[in-house]
Amino acid sequence: MIEPESDEDSHGGEAVLLNGEVVGSTSSVAFGPTVGKILAFAYILPAAATPGQALEVVIQGKPRKAVVADRPLYDPDSLLPRTDAVEAAD
Repeated sequence: MIEPESDEDSHGGEAVLLNGEVVGSTSSVAFGPTVGKILAFAYILPAAATPGQALEVVIQGKPRKAVVADRPLYDPDSLLPRTDAVEAAD
């Protein structure tokens, strides 16, 4: 999960850092509206893949705080509002 700091997003291929050293790269990235964070799938070294591990992802030249998720990030009971459901009601 990457903390959103602006409306800047990424597309995949960004560097993933641990203590300033490159430990991998993202393969796909998208904003997750139900969790309010940017979600990224990344190929990273096993030593950096510990749940809760603080990392950084370089987005548009700037490192952004990220963390290795410790659980699945979804809403299985659909308890959180969805943007497309609101648009469909209009």
